[in-house]
Amino acid sequence: MKIRDLYKDVSLVCMNLGILFIVINLLSLAGLKALDYYNRNANAAIRDDLWAKRAKVYPGLNDEQISRLYKETWELRQYVYSPFSQFAEKPFSGEYVNVTEAKIRKSKIEAPWPPPKEATTIFVFGGSTTFGYGLPDWETVPSFLGDALAHKHGDKIFVYNFGKAYFYSTHEMLEFQRLLWEGHRPDIAIFIDGLNEFYFHEDKLAWTERLTALTEHSTPSTWDSIQALARRLPIFRMIDFLIHPLNMKEKSRTKQAEDNYSRIATGGGLETSNRIIDRYLRNKSLIETLGRHFGTVTLFVWQPVPTYKYDTKYHLFVHSLPEGHIRSGLSYDVAQTRYGKGDFGESFAWCADIQDGLKKPLYVDAVHYNAELSQLLANCIFKKTNLEDTMRANKF
Repeated sequence: MKIRDLYKDVSLVCMNLGILFIVINLLSLAGLKALDYYNRNANAAIRDDLWAKRAKVYPGLNDEQISRLYKETWELRQYVYSPFSQFAEKPFSGEYVNVTEAKIRKSKIEAPWPPPKEATTIFVFGGSTTFGYGLPDWETVPSFLGDALAHKHGDKIFVYNFGKAYFYSTHEMLEFQRLLWEGHRPDIAIFIDGLNEFYFHEDKLAWTERLTALTEHSTPSTWDSIQALARRLPIFRMIDFLIHPLNMKEKSRTKQAEDNYSRIATGGGLETSNRIIDRYLRNKSLIETLGRHFGTVTLFVWQPVPTYKYDTKYHLFVHSLPEGHIRSGLSYDVAQTRYGKGDFGESFAWCADIQDGLKKPLYVDAVHYNAELSQLLANCIFKKTNLEDTMRANKF
């Protein structure tokens, strides 16, 4: 009887603990939903300052639309494995963000896949700024570029957005090689770089640690599986919120912004900067070699970043600049000097200074462009790569 009574008592305790755990998770989920609703709907006098700032860089959208765009950009989408470059943006269908089954971000002018042989095809490679994180499909750099070309050439040209989060020149060289290997040869390939070059200064591709762990351990450990599950539960998300608030107080943000102002000018280092630029130039040479062999014209672009030729007093999110991106401050100066010496070679467009003198917000977060800067970069690419002359010279 004692064993039976003990069993009943233990069972009752476990059942009550299970019910309590479920209730706490439901309450945590409700709390997270309430916080999200508050951030989006509280009146202007008391609502979260970050959302007030976001409203300034999305003049055509209300809070509900901005929230949806942010969710589709950062919360609802995932990545998938891809050979050569490790990973790709997972196919996704949303109101603002759409990724096709071929892992290509849609644009205002939808391009068929595979590309039709009778049309001129342009592949655009780059990181999350090229993909257009924080922007709808129709306001990305490749989309604006496609608009400009369609205005002059009608429906004879298709622009494909191969931008992906974390990508830099090494990723892009591998992705270009994969597409050629699969038989997809563009007439023109444009590579937009600069921002992520200095972030990944060790040349360790973004998923290297994940793939290394997967290779060394064929199956995840029980503890790793428990941790992965726990991170998804509302109770642990709420605990994380309480320990590390999603929104810093304005005083803390101001202090961090002031620290970042001073660190931008000294971030990086001459030796590191030159080493990274040398790596970029090696990747550029490999891409050019592939292009020549397969008959693709390759063009290269150095993009704008908030740490170079931009008045960061107008950067609403300068407080959130990651350490890796602060590194690009001094490094861009080094790159500009080497560009002036001719180190970057031919078929190269320096668009890094297009925001110089513009005293207005141009970023939707720490590093990603708003629609205006996206349009400016597309215009710079169109002009400085002499895109139309290139098309005429190659009879595209």
